Amino acid sequence: MLTHLPFDPLPRRAPTAAEPVTVNLRRPPPDVVVPWHCHDWAQLAFPLRGGMRVSAAGTTWLVPSFRAVWIPPRVEHEVVMLGQVELRTVYVAPEAAPPTLISCAVIEVSPLMRALIEALAE
Repeated sequence: MLTHLPFDPLPRRAPTAAEPVTVNLRRPPPDVVVPWHCHDWAQLAFPLRGGMRVSAAGTTWLVPSFRAVWIPPRVEHEVVMLGQVELRTVYVAPEAAPPTLISCAVIEVSPLMRALIEALAE
């Protein structure tokens, strides 16, 4: 499991029983590759600015700032930043993850969803 990246000055806040959903702000260097890894929790990867390429489960998605990728727990994935990217990673404890989202999916991020993610970040 990948727990820390050399370019990431802040440790990730993983979900816990007391806090089953956490939101992390990430500002990786331009064009960086986050190598193949997986988490015990689900993840919603949402670029605020820029875009990313996410590969998982034999599929690759190009993710612009108005979309996000849902990655269920324990699914191996790779993320490539396309230029300068600022993103939110929403981590969801397995017991709090929606039971119907058992595979990777692209999700449209509405203004309401974006506002909710930002509110959770605070």
